[in-house]
Amino acid sequence: MDPSNSSRRSSRFLSRLNPFSTDKDSSLTQNSKGAGFSISRSLSQRSSNQQQQRAATATTTSADPPPAYAETNNVSSTGASTRDPAISSSIAAAYPALSAANISTRDDEFAFLASFDTVFLIDDSGSMAGSSWREVGAVLQGIVPICVEHDSDGVDLYFLNHKTNETLDKETGKAGTGYRGITSASRVEAIFGSMVPNGRTPTGERLLQILRPYLNKYRKVVNQTEDVFGLKPLNIIVITDGVAHSDPEPPIVTAARELDELRAPGYQIGIQFFQVGDDQAASRALQQLDDGLASYGIRDIVDTCWFAAGERGTLTSEKLLKVVLGAVDKRIDRKDTRTAEAKRK
Repeated sequence: MDPSNSSRRSSRFLSRLNPFSTDKDSSLTQNSKGAGFSISRSLSQRSSNQQQQRAATATTTSADPPPAYAETNNVSSTGASTRDPAISSSIAAAYPALSAANISTRDDEFAFLASFDTVFLIDDSGSMAGSSWREVGAVLQGIVPICVEHDSDGVDLYFLNHKTNETLDKETGKAGTGYRGITSASRVEAIFGSMVPNGRTPTGERLLQILRPYLNKYRKVVNQTEDVFGLKPLNIIVITDGVAHSDPEPPIVTAARELDELRAPGYQIGIQFFQVGDDQAASRALQQLDDGLASYGIRDIVDTCWFAAGERGTLTSEKLLKVVLGAVDKRIDRKDTRTAEAKRK
């Protein structure tokens, strides 16, 4: 047997066993030269293309902005997000914690009005007819322009008996059956001029109707954003002249307990009672309300003030706002305000 033939057969056999043999590569390269094709060139080109694709992908990824919030903290067990988009957007617009330095300044005594929603609840029972009704109407006509200077949304006005067709607004937590967004003294004058005081004094019932929607909204905001400063604080100013036929204590106690549970700032809700007239029974009832709330071991969200003739004189816009300012200032120093701020950090 010719040794050279044997060697060639052996080489061809090994080439079949080894797909990466030099002979096979050489043969394929030679066969493809006419078409201008090279395996090594093709592999090199493919590698280059892959590197370019990876670089482009990396560039695109790094250019994408990070998610605004850590969604992993807000996903239910089913994988669906539990965050309300409308509430999520309020995180960026959350209301900063208040301090004694920014509620009243040398240039603006009533700067605090910009940080609160202001709600008036007016006694329109039969005993308010006459001078008391005119006095309260004049006070509100003086207050509204001051409030609008600080908050373009205006003030909300409710009465104990008279109810409008305004419906509940769940998105803002504002109750229905009142006048929302009053921005002019003339509007107040028209409302008071169209009404005749009549009926009883269902103070507790009406307070509940105002407080409940707000508390529901506040709880929802806190649960979904974990921001106890996520809803604008509320001041409710109640002006009355007589003893309430519907006890205001239960809804006030419930509200204070819910705020404590949610660790809300001490000033999140404030309720100021102003008595006009000289009804001694009404004065005693307000004093008992103020004193009795202390026995529940809850935050103090109530202040009472009397404007009977011969004592503090006639109620005026400036006097009323000074009392409200003092109440806000008192609550800002409360421990639960500092606790809320610590929780936020």
